Amino acid sequence: MTMIPEEEKRIVSVLTTESNKKERDSFFVISKSWYSSWESYVEQQPSESPRPGPINNHHIIEETGTPPQLRRLLVEGKDYVLVPQQVWKRLFEWYNGGPQIRGDLISFFLSDGSDEEDVTGIWLAKQASIRELYDKVCAIKKVSQEKARIWDYSYMRKVKRLSDKTLEESGLLMEQDILLEVAGSSSSSSQYAMSSAGTIVGKGKRGGLAGLANLGNTYFMNSALQCLAHTPPILEYFLQANLSGMSGELAKAFGELLKDLWCPGRNEVAPRFFKTKIERYAPQFSGYNQQDAHELLLFLLQGLHHDLNDSVIVNACEGQYKSTLVCPVCGKMSSTFEPFNCLSLQLPLTRSITVTVFSSDGSHPPMSYNVIVPRRGSCGDLIAALRTACCLSDDESLLLAKVYEHKISRYFENTLESLSVIRDEDHIVAYRMDESESGNAKLEILHGRQGRAVLESVNVRDVNFFGTPFVTCVNTEQPLSGYDIDAIISVFLFPLQRVKADAAASAADDASDGELSFRIFLTDERYLDFKPFRSDSSVNPPGLVTRILVEWSDDEHAKYDASYLRDLPEVYRTSFFEEKTKQEAISLFSCLDAYLAEEPLGPEWACPECKENRQANKKLDLWKLPDILVFHLARLTRSKYFSRKIDALVNFPINDLDLSKYVKSENGVSCLYELYAVTNHHGGIGAGVAHFTAYAKLVEDNKWYHFNDSHVSAMNESEVESSAAYVLFYRRVGSETKTQSAEVLMTDVD
Repeated sequence: MTMIPEEEKRIVSVLTTESNKKERDSFFVISKSWYSSWESYVEQQPSESPRPGPINNHHIIEETGTPPQLRRLLVEGKDYVLVPQQVWKRLFEWYNGGPQIRGDLISFFLSDGSDEEDVTGIWLAKQASIRELYDKVCAIKKVSQEKARIWDYSYMRKVKRLSDKTLEESGLLMEQDILLEVAGSSSSSSQYAMSSAGTIVGKGKRGGLAGLANLGNTYFMNSALQCLAHTPPILEYFLQANLSGMSGELAKAFGELLKDLWCPGRNEVAPRFFKTKIERYAPQFSGYNQQDAHELLLFLLQGLHHDLNDSVIVNACEGQYKSTLVCPVCGKMSSTFEPFNCLSLQLPLTRSITVTVFSSDGSHPPMSYNVIVPRRGSCGDLIAALRTACCLSDDESLLLAKVYEHKISRYFENTLESLSVIRDEDHIVAYRMDESESGNAKLEILHGRQGRAVLESVNVRDVNFFGTPFVTCVNTEQPLSGYDIDAIISVFLFPLQRVKADAAASAADDASDGELSFRIFLTDERYLDFKPFRSDSSVNPPGLVTRILVEWSDDEHAKYDASYLRDLPEVYRTSFFEEKTKQEAISLFSCLDAYLAEEPLGPEWACPECKENRQANKKLDLWKLPDILVFHLARLTRSKYFSRKIDALVNFPINDLDLSKYVKSENGVSCLYELYAVTNHHGGIGAGVAHFTAYAKLVEDNKWYHFNDSHVSAMNESEVESSAAYVLFYRRVGSETKTQSAEVLMTDVD
């Protein structure tokens, strides 16, 4: 029975997911051309793609041979694909065809060193032992097993002598070379080279230029793996390591993948087996959802370190920083040393905040300023920017507050408080006052329209608040009379007078008559109780804040321009500021300066000297730098409600990165670094909009290459620096360990 395309796609997807969860599974080979036709059919891309005919594997197998043998020089992902056993059964049930080709067989081609045309095919299961391989090879070549030795011959060098294990346990996979060596003969035919089926060895093409197949949203993994695969100390270690002797499964799988990537002539490697190991030890990377390359990198560094006793990860990638806490009261210093393998740097971007500034002495009308501040700055940064914008003198100060529904909802008096508490849509005001007044009790003056409420005591439902409150500071030692408050209001409103001469005369007449210029009421912090405040009334400020309501009549509206109070400007982001923030370049050094800058902690730190909880200051210093130094540019910001990516360009040196001024220890080790790999993050956040690639430099030819999943291409060094740079990999210049070419790493192992 023929199924609809969508149902076929769903069944294959479910079976593939179930197979990926298994520790081991059998795989079968299907022609890539037929499988691509089936994918177009079930995806309907292009629309109305026809249903493919029977499975046709005939063009990828040899004409003779049982079981069917793959032709030589084929590449997985290009000429054929591997599907789990249950997927093969379903596809065969729906389409028939064939022939069936098991993917858990390894095909070797044994050639006589003196006659390259003399090639003999050998097929063995992955679970077959090395002894079975000896039996077949020696029988074909009529060689005594006592005189024969078989070697892992990766990179055309003898890596290790194969012992009596299975082919899979010995790390022998498809597309890997092995060598038969016959003792007691000096002829050219005393050695026979065998290469597994599918090897494509391009003349003159060295290793390290193989791409990684995208298994489904696995480009994040591919980009991180390419950078690690081109990290000299890690590469040297694994290419020379005895993988069969490794107990750690993750390290062993990583080493096998590395050898595949560096096999000369390889065009593409499918990291399917390695992905199953990742999923086993890090379930968060299971499936085919979009993940983060930096998070995978951290897991790999930790996992490889855990698997390796003599850890190359610690020796090459681990640095140390010094963390110092200083008590603000007694000055006690407390230092600790902590390791790191990656420095995650926040990007010091900026944001614009609109603030309306009022003068408590009536010298300036209310004015709005749009200032640029660090995105992760403090309230002190905002005050500093406002001081410059307002041209404040040294004896003036600013009091920051947030206005909500025409009332003060909170003050920002802690200059160390983060600006993250101020949202883009918040209305922020600042009150300009004499420095000597700051710190006293606050007097808040709110504005209300005339209604039926103002005879005696009124209810909040009858008050229509409007405008922006006035705030000033008053002396708590002196009671405030009605005249005092009336005078304060008049000073605030002076710049808003429509006709200043007439208004001044009117105010003088009111004062001489013993009447206040305004009807004012004393209210509580919840604005539930309003008591009339007359000229002979007085109040001793009971606490930090005293609240007064000013009732505006038609006369006051005629006398003063209340639009200055009524209309707080909307917080705006002009295209100028958006473009400036997006395109303004940042340097790697400025990011590092911000990372190492002194910062205040919470008040919970227990000072060992004072025996009290204090708000200490924390300072980081680099103490020891590793040979491999990794920087993570934290472009992705996530919160409970939204995620955001920062696309700013970060300028970073490709050569001659000098960090000597940042290192506090004096150990005589070079602090000069050069870039050798970059992980790039393109697009936005999430599957379908994000993509990861890698740039890496080959030591052999000192050239840069672009690794985009399975596609690898040469590139110019000038293209390496871009706004997509996400993780930077540097190596120390002048290190005692000289980097060797991958082609000369493999030494004879007896």
